[in-house]
Amino acid sequence: ESEYLSAEKQSCDCMTDLRELGLSSYEEDVYRTLLVCGPATATEISSDSNVPRGRIYDILNGLSDRQLVQTRSHEPKRYAAIDPKTAIDRLLSERFYELEQEWYRLENIADRLRSDLFSQAPLDGSIWRGSIGSSSMIRATRDRVQTIDEDLSIVYGLPYKNAQTDIFLDEVTQIFEGSSGEISIDFIFNVDVLEALSGVLPDLVAMTNADVQIRGINETTLSFEIIDNSKAGLEIPHPRIESERFGFVGISNSELVNELNHQFQQLWYNAKPVL
Repeated sequence: ESEYLSAEKQSCDCMTDLRELGLSSYEEDVYRTLLVCGPATATEISSDSNVPRGRIYDILNGLSDRQLVQTRSHEPKRYAAIDPKTAIDRLLSERFYELEQEWYRLENIADRLRSDLFSQAPLDGSIWRGSIGSSSMIRATRDRVQTIDEDLSIVYGLPYKNAQTDIFLDEVTQIFEGSSGEISIDFIFNVDVLEALSGVLPDLVAMTNADVQIRGINETTLSFEIIDNSKAGLEIPHPRIESERFGFVGISNSELVNELNHQFQQLWYNAKPVL
C-alpha cells in the first residue's frame, strides 16, 4: 500500500509539473494517454482520456501546433505523442519565452512607476536608482531641466564615456529640448562622448533658444551637474558594468555644491571650446 501511495504521489507531482510548464489539464490528459496507448484516433483518445468529444479536436490541434503531438497519414487520422524529453524541452522553451515577456512587461511598468515617483524625495533623501536611457531617468532629466531658473553647468564623463550613443542620447536630448532662452547652459563633454555625439550635436543646439556653450576635455571625470549654483547632482557609475550607472545623487548641501562648482570651473578652464 505504501508503494502504491508513493507512486500515486509521484504521478500527481508530475502532472502538476507539466501544467506548470504550460499544459492545460485536458492537454496533459491527452498527451499522457498517447504516451501509454500509442498512436490512436481522436475518438479513441477521447474515450481513453475522458476528454469530451466536443473538445478533443481543439486539444489535439493545439498540441499539434505546439509540436507535442504528431499526426499519422492513416485513415482515420491517428495521433502520436512525441518523445517526452523533446516535449519537455519545447514546453520549457515556451515557458521561458512567456516568463521573459512577462519580465519585460513588468520592467516597463516599473520604469513608469519610477518616472511617476522620481520627482518625490527618495527614501534616503539623496539617491535615486536608474539605468542609463531608462524612461525613468529620461523623465527625471526633463524634470530637472524644468527647475532651472538661470543656469546649468553639466559634465558628461563616466559612465556615458563607455555607453552606447543610442542608449544615452535621449537623456542628453532632454537637456536641449527642455531648456529655454532665459537660461544658459555650459556643457563639458569628455572627448569620447563628444565624438559619439558629433553627428547630432549641431541639431541639438539648434533646437534650443538657451545660451549654450560646449567644451571638450580629454580628462576622464565623473558626470555631474550644477543648477543655479544652489543644487547639484552626481552620477554614480555601476561598480561592475563600466557602461552603466548605479544611481544619481542629489546634493543640496551648499559646501558640496560649491566644491562641485569649483571643480567644474577648473575643468572648464582646461577644456577646449567646441561650439
